[in-house]
Amino acid sequence: MKHHINNRYARRLTATALGCLLSVGTAFAQQAGDIISGTVTDVLGPVVMANVVEIDADGRIVAACTTDVNGNFSFKLKNPKNKLRVSFVGYKTKTMPINKTTFDISLEDANTIKEVVVRSKRLTQGSGLAIPEREVSTARQTISTKEFQGLSFTTIDEALQGRIAGLDIIANSGNLGAGTSMRLRGVSSLTGNAEPLIVVDGNVFEKDQSQTINVTSMNDEKFAELLNVNPDDIESISVLKDAAATAIWGSQGANGVIEIKTKRGSRGNTRVTYSLRLTATHQPEGMKMLNGDEYTMLLKEEFFNQNLSDAASNIKELNYLNPTEFSEARMFDDNTDWMKAVKQTGLRQNHYVSISGGGEKANFRMGAGYDHETGSIIKQVLDRFTTRVALDYFVSTRIKFESNLSFTYTKNQKNYSDLLGIAYKRMPNLSIYEEDEYGNDTDRFYNIQPGCSSELNDQYNLDNPVAVAYLAKNHQSTYKIQPEFKIRYKLLSTGEDHTRLDYEGKIMFDINNEYNDKFRPSSLNTKGWFEGSPNQATSSSSKSLGISTTHTLTFVPHFKNADHSLMMMLRGQVNSGTSNYQTTETYRLPSGAIQNPSASAPIKGMSTSSGQWRSIYLTYSAHYAYKGRYMADFSVRRDGSTKFGPDQRWGNFPAVSLRWNISDEPWFKKALPFVSMLSLRPGWGVVGKQPGSEYLFLSRYGNSTGYLGNGGTKPNNIQLKHLKWEEKETYNLGVDFGFFNDKLTGNVDIYKQMTRDLLISGWGIPTSSGYSSLNWYNSGEMSNIGWEFNINGNDIIRAGKFGVDFNITFANNQNKLKDMDATYLASLTNEWSGTNGNYMTRVALNRPMGSIYGFRYKGVY
Repeated sequence: MKHHINNRYARRLTATALGCLLSVGTAFAQQAGDIISGTVTDVLGPVVMANVVEIDADGRIVAACTTDVNGNFSFKLKNPKNKLRVSFVGYKTKTMPINKTTFDISLEDANTIKEVVVRSKRLTQGSGLAIPEREVSTARQTISTKEFQGLSFTTIDEALQGRIAGLDIIANSGNLGAGTSMRLRGVSSLTGNAEPLIVVDGNVFEKDQSQTINVTSMNDEKFAELLNVNPDDIESISVLKDAAATAIWGSQGANGVIEIKTKRGSRGNTRVTYSLRLTATHQPEGMKMLNGDEYTMLLKEEFFNQNLSDAASNIKELNYLNPTEFSEARMFDDNTDWMKAVKQTGLRQNHYVSISGGGEKANFRMGAGYDHETGSIIKQVLDRFTTRVALDYFVSTRIKFESNLSFTYTKNQKNYSDLLGIAYKRMPNLSIYEEDEYGNDTDRFYNIQPGCSSELNDQYNLDNPVAVAYLAKNHQSTYKIQPEFKIRYKLLSTGEDHTRLDYEGKIMFDINNEYNDKFRPSSLNTKGWFEGSPNQATSSSSKSLGISTTHTLTFVPHFKNADHSLMMMLRGQVNSGTSNYQTTETYRLPSGAIQNPSASAPIKGMSTSSGQWRSIYLTYSAHYAYKGRYMADFSVRRDGSTKFGPDQRWGNFPAVSLRWNISDEPWFKKALPFVSMLSLRPGWGVVGKQPGSEYLFLSRYGNSTGYLGNGGTKPNNIQLKHLKWEEKETYNLGVDFGFFNDKLTGNVDIYKQMTRDLLISGWGIPTSSGYSSLNWYNSGEMSNIGWEFNINGNDIIRAGKFGVDFNITFANNQNKLKDMDATYLASLTNEWSGTNGNYMTRVALNRPMGSIYGFRYKGVY
């Protein structure tokens, strides 16, 4: 009995003791509102102005303070479950639980570390998944702009010239601001835009391509999109070539994709840079032309030989007559080099300044550039101002806000006409200026007067190119603004050793305004006041607004077995936009300072138009790798567009690609240790293309002269409810190689592309239908088969700051038209007629587009 009583007493005593201990523990636990204090020191003593913050589970700062001159700090606790983080420039950041009210913290120098081994993988800087470069299974080439440092160029297309295998870059004209025309892996379509898609920081916008404002038929300024991006703002450029790479862009990337990644700020001291480039430009010599005397004799022989008649060649302008016999004789006995008269040495100056930096919470970068250029053709002047601002704000380790703003203003004083084209046609025996009876130039430009010989009517209709340059006006001003707002949220974890789910949402606005003012004075018109539209003024403007909203989820599961890796991406994008255009043209304005069509004058023409576009894009892509040696990629894109009818509105574009890093096999490393990379990349994919007009499945109506002259309406088109997507299927086989620790790298690609259901504009139909043509039609097949070879030498020679790199590219493309409607094929053929200026053209099945045909001949006789 006594034994049981003692056990009962012992249990009560134990319970009482535990209760007391718990009460004591509770009494000493930290609570919200407690004062947390301490001292921060290093090996030399107190650390002044160290950052001491309280962070929650998401890494957000909820309380903060800094140390005083003695290294002391104190603040009021918000939540005892939070953590304490202490940081200072040059020291390692320390993070610890808040398990007491007083801390004694010692910081370690960030530059003094123990020996560690760091392994990292260089990732692709694209718009899709961030895949390690050694695991990329698609055909793509990436260039860092560090490779261009010290070189003088104003646009990225100049820098890409000759560096990307399979990319052809041709200047549209010698005019300032004209840009270039680019073709990637040949021509794969008969009509429409064939330029590769340009993507800047993952953003691209569609343009209004209605028939009224037809982008595909606009002047060469349409292809100058790269002019809006200052080369000094660019960090890297990636060119996506095969369908497996461009499939994530669907119908937008049918002609290939050029992805541009711009620079951003980074943590550290504020850095300011300034650069100045001075460049001289000139026109090549071109064709060697006859002088005035040679040309005069050639014409006399030509007219004589037609009928072997002196009377036929008796043309007063070619007879070197005396001014008393022919008042304009002095203007027809010159030796004028018209090409030299319209050319000059162009000068270009490019100024660029940037400021960047950042701290613990935010990074920033601002860049501005000013370009001033006088063209290699007389009286051409271009001024361009570009600016780009990038701001990154880190709310926590999980949440990050980004904002970007780019602005481009261009003022382009262009020539009214193609001066170089006129100079090649203008008679070299003509004078630039009117001459007196002694052959001395006056200050008045000369144009052939009415009443000239009929044999020279073609010259009578040609303007004096020098007079056009100095007297006519053609000014263009453009404004382009692109604000962007983005949020990144790591929903699950921030570490690579955990499963991650990241969200990215962004919205971007694309604002474009363009204004054109042209004036042609009466002094260029020799047909009189009532003919030829003297003092003609034209003013036009176009405005567009595009809005793009994109949401992206990226899922990266963590495997206990590190041999496996998987990442997946799901993206949705909605694009919408509106545009409007107007132009006014008047003539017979009062001579003098008035050069605007708003003044009182007869109206020659007036028009307005508007357009809109809508599209939805859904993308899924996945990347799997095993031991970093065997990779598989899959993607599918689903595009919806208002350019097609309800039955054909959606297009599906899948792609599959594989990669085997042979050089990472253990047996290969032992056999060939000097080979740092050898991989095989097969790939397949399908991309599509849209027509260049909106709402083709609807009936459009326009005004018409009705019965007995009364006003009315009429249908302007035939509904295209069954128009389909143009589809291009691509097979690609690539080999990547590297030697001597990647001192020498390169790749070889072999591809075959088959384009089906070609979209053709202006398809002719029998007029008995009430129309002469369909806006668009699907017909035919075209193939492109080719190969590409690229080799790079990296730091082949290095002596201090001096280094030598090299790049060599080769490419070949064979294009063939495999199938086409016979009637349409015949319409592309222009037979030889013998008329001056007309040339024979021919498009044939199983032959390349653009083939040159000539006459069969047996020899020279």
